[in-house]
Amino acid sequence: MSAGSNVIPRAHPASVAVLDQIAELTLPTKRHEAWRHAPHAQLAKLSFGPASSPTPSVPASVLERIPALDGPTIVLVNGVFDAARSTLTSCPED
Repeated sequence: MSAGSNVIPRAHPASVAVLDQIAELTLPTKRHEAWRHAPHAQLAKLSFGPASSPTPSVPASVLERIPALDGPTIVLVNGVFDAARSTLTSCPED
């Protein structure tokens, strides 16, 4: 990685395999005893996936709590890498 670049590492192949398996799962039905009284109509309306906003807003009160660190900083907002708030310039090459 060159100095000053913000590169997201590739996902480990095992992680990709797990995500593929999760994508194949279906929601439980009322035939599953533990899910018999769940709100199935509302569950069916849910959508799952990456955050819809590429740059989520963060309240100032939260930003104030991020310490100034002397080294690389990776900031994730709602599970999404935030390159603007991350500092990867001092990462080692390996």
